[in-house]
Amino acid sequence: MKRYDDVVPNGAARLFEIFENETKHRRELELTTLKYQGRDLQQGKIYALIFSVLVLAVVIFCIIYDAPWVAAVFGGGLFGTIAFGLLRVFGDGQSKSTVAQRSQKTDTKRPTA
Repeated sequence: MKRYDDVVPNGAARLFEIFENETKHRRELELTTLKYQGRDLQQGKIYALIFSVLVLAVVIFCIIYDAPWVAAVFGGGLFGTIAFGLLRVFGDGQSKSTVAQRSQKTDTKRPTA
């Protein structure tokens, strides 16, 4: 550290200040990312509910107006979509965010002195 001070006046303190500012900035970015991921997840749930209700309404409409094949296709598609989504989320745990995975990978690649 003394060498930094010899090359640049107060160089060591400035270097540590840069490190601290970068760490603070990175934490702020991670918190912002988490906030928006939570918002996106909530919006996805709302859109999925709206979609499911609309498809269910179409299925009921088709049943009432004697179109069982159309109702079966829409109902089966809805059931399949919901089953796939539930398996994706609860089955293998692979629905983690790619941003979170990238940040975990970069945490392990720290430079050595």
